[in-house]
Amino acid sequence: MPVLIPTQTNPEALRTPVLDLSVGGQQGILQNPLQWTSSAPYVRQKIFAILVSAPGLIKFMPNYQQQIAALKSLVELMPQRIDGLASGLTWDYDGPLVGHAGEKFVAPIKGSRAVSAPVFEWSDKYGMAVTRFWTEYGRMLILDPDLGVPGIVAAPAYISAKSPPILPEQQTMTILFVEPDVTMTHVTNAWLVTNMMPLTGGDIIGKREMGMSGEVPTVTIEFTALTQIGKAVNILSQNYLNSLKLQDMRPLELKGYTQAISADIKAVAIGLAAEVSAAVLPANA
Repeated sequence: MPVLIPTQTNPEALRTPVLDLSVGGQQGILQNPLQWTSSAPYVRQKIFAILVSAPGLIKFMPNYQQQIAALKSLVELMPQRIDGLASGLTWDYDGPLVGHAGEKFVAPIKGSRAVSAPVFEWSDKYGMAVTRFWTEYGRMLILDPDLGVPGIVAAPAYISAKSPPILPEQQTMTILFVEPDVTMTHVTNAWLVTNMMPLTGGDIIGKREMGMSGEVPTVTIEFTALTQIGKAVNILSQNYLNSLKLQDMRPLELKGYTQAISADIKAVAIGLAAEVSAAVLPANA
């Protein structure tokens, strides 16, 4: 059996247990058959994106509850791809030359953590719903290109609220990104990203070419990010995983696309079921 370092003794608390790297090596002179399962690889899992907070200004938009619901759906349920989350460390070194052959005696001079640049990708929906949402979102909450200020300043609800100051939390959203382990009960990686604003609303273009077919456009949007990692983020992520009702993950027990034959179909006096009785003599004949 592989040796696991449990969460409790893991210096990075609340993380997925890890294999003990001091045992289980198989690439020496000979393999060790008794430790074969210690070669279990890490398989990267799909991350979850959880909307933690929406821009404060969104509540001044018309039908704002539907706007928040659409934002939550776009973040959590509709993305075809989410990328750009990173927190790997790198180090820079420098030092003097030693001798005449170009050797250097280096020492560490800087440590850096990768900066996340979250990217979401959606297949656009009927009527360019995704592009139109982000275009209006950016125009109203971030900056209207014709006004030079957020378009929300002209909204009746915003004016009725006495035009409150527009601070960063009024224009940005916060999203928690979680990579669980395969059991869906431990946090492998997590990022809490705030100050998120779209860099684009999506492409709005037109074209014509003889013989061309229709296409389903992909909407790819990068967001600004101020990212936090660490124990507090892991606790938040673990609480989210704990809230999942894993007993309801039963894909073979999904509700049907429909629960019964529609009334207009039933009204037609032919079909497989009707033919059973139509093809034979009445029972009391």
